[in-house]
Amino acid sequence: MIRKRDFILIVGILALAAALYGGAALVRGSQRVSDTVLVYVDGELYATIPMDQPQTLRIEQETGEVNIVEIDENGAVMAYSSCKNQLCIEQGAVTRDNWTHRYMGRSIVCLPNRVVIELALEDAEQIQREEDLPDL
Repeated sequence: MIRKRDFILIVGILALAAALYGGAALVRGSQRVSDTVLVYVDGELYATIPMDQPQTLRIEQETGEVNIVEIDENGAVMAYSSCKNQLCIEQGAVTRDNWTHRYMGRSIVCLPNRVVIELALEDAEQIQREEDLPDL
């Protein structure tokens, strides 16, 4: 049987989790994505692609890794990756409409191949300072 103290502790933890989730949703909701997709390879900005110019970007690295990114007016998707686990493919598309609800937010990450696809924020400073780049 659950004691009163245990019940209060459980309710408190659930309330804290709900508050943190709600706060994160508010922060994401106040941000707006721009019309640009940023592509990073090995922590360096590889390409800046406007979403109004749909295209398929093939990334071939010297080490043999290959990623194919499809970009359209709504966002981007990792269409192919040579990595073994394929988690980047399973992350699905990141779009203007779904980025606030995705676990990975504005990004698609292929960790084995060190490739990050990201919807840029409207904040011009965010396009991109070296210290903001992900460490892979």
